[in-house]
Amino acid sequence: MKVCFTVQVDGRVYSAHSLNPVLYEPKAKAVDIATLTGFVDFVERNIDDLDLIQSFFAVINDPDSVVLYSALSKEKRDREMIVSAQLDRKMETFPFNYFLPQEDFIIKLHSLFEKKEGDDFDYVALMVSKTVQADTANTDDDGITQHVTVKKGVSGALKEKGEIKPIVRLSPYRTFREIVQPESQFLLRIKTSDNGAVQAALFEADGGAWRNEARLRIAEYLKERIKVSVIA
Repeated sequence: MKVCFTVQVDGRVYSAHSLNPVLYEPKAKAVDIATLTGFVDFVERNIDDLDLIQSFFAVINDPDSVVLYSALSKEKRDREMIVSAQLDRKMETFPFNYFLPQEDFIIKLHSLFEKKEGDDFDYVALMVSKTVQADTANTDDDGITQHVTVKKGVSGALKEKGEIKPIVRLSPYRTFREIVQPESQFLLRIKTSDNGAVQAALFEADGGAWRNEARLRIAEYLKERIKVSVIA
């Protein structure tokens, strides 16, 4: 048996050891899911016959993470995690803030962005694909607007200078695919590498506002499909 020592300071008695009651409350291992659809199915089926409406709530931790928590336990005052939806880490995302070869940029643009009516998807694709190798692609740049040499006409035989719109609106795949991807502003830059090859890059320019928008859209998606309280 361990002896507990006490210390008296200014008339108050303090324990010399941190004491905690020995309690055992079994907890289930959380179920891991990769989609919002699976999260909704788990809650709707409720195969464990839990009191979901009264004792559980969903928390949107990040644009790629949703967790179903229990209310506080009676003794240890802990919460139990029942199911966790985490966006598949193997899904490729666009490499922002890095210059890519012209062809790689175009391929990733078409495969890793959601095209929307009224956005700048077609503009970016056209501008980057028509830029040709020239010194002006790198040097004629005032830090805000760039002027690059672009192909004119289908044959590309004629060339002219084109001004690049500095800020573009695009919707990359960055959160669960069940919701409409949040639109963000990006800084489009094009330059010529040392060997004369054209490179392009997108730099995030919305201060991370898309993350809050994604959380709100996930919350809206869940509230329409499950009766459990949702916290974004």
